[in-house]
Amino acid sequence: MYICVALAVYQLYPLFVIETLGRFPGLTGLFIAAILSASLSTISSGINSVVTVILEDIYKRLVVEHSMSDKRQAIISKILSVLIGLLIVMLAFLASYLSDNILVIVCQLVGSYIPPILGVYLLGFFAPRVNSRNVLVAFLLNGRLPTSIEGCLSAANITQPITTSQSSNNPLLLLYSISVMWYAFNGVFLTVILSLLGTFIFGRIDFIKQNQCSYEYLGSNNPKMVDKSLLKSTDEVRELEMQTTEQERML
Repeated sequence: MYICVALAVYQLYPLFVIETLGRFPGLTGLFIAAILSASLSTISSGINSVVTVILEDIYKRLVVEHSMSDKRQAIISKILSVLIGLLIVMLAFLASYLSDNILVIVCQLVGSYIPPILGVYLLGFFAPRVNSRNVLVAFLLNGRLPTSIEGCLSAANITQPITTSQSSNNPLLLLYSISVMWYAFNGVFLTVILSLLGTFIFGRIDFIKQNQCSYEYLGSNNPKMVDKSLLKSTDEVRELEMQTTEQERML
């Protein structure tokens, strides 16, 4: 006969801490305080970021007056911080009723929308030729990988044998066996690769259209109207500046 102390998987780590550090007075409380301080610093920075986005991109666009005083902005930021904090606390209570592990859920949610954003930033830094259309297509195609528990062994603790049906060797089953820890990397990888493929396929057509627009501007009466962002490289920008300088001298 045995006593089941941990009723779920997420209770194993606290049980390990209690059994290991419980012999030392105060060390268990210090461990809990360290975890709380680390989580509060992360939550506070996240709340600050969300409040800043709401205040700058949503609230200031909806209100009539564009210039607000610093005191009013501080009051609105504090009110939004309290509301978002209460929402987070409510979600924390709801998370206790979830059947799956909270770490798996967080990895699935974070791996769904953060990797495409990171991929867009990386493309903006290191691949300037990638246009917005290709990035948008890659952003939308990069979704959360499907997960399934079909074919998993039963967790029933009985002595009778259990007959389980073996699945066939389907190559697509490898997609369902990817760990949630790889969602972020796969999302960034797919966003970058799909954007580069789209640029490789459609980029040449866009470049031809941009050159046509540039030559039309060169033939206009006002050479200062040329948009330098339509050119491909800095060499063409310098060549254009030399041509505009010569045209101004002739005038």
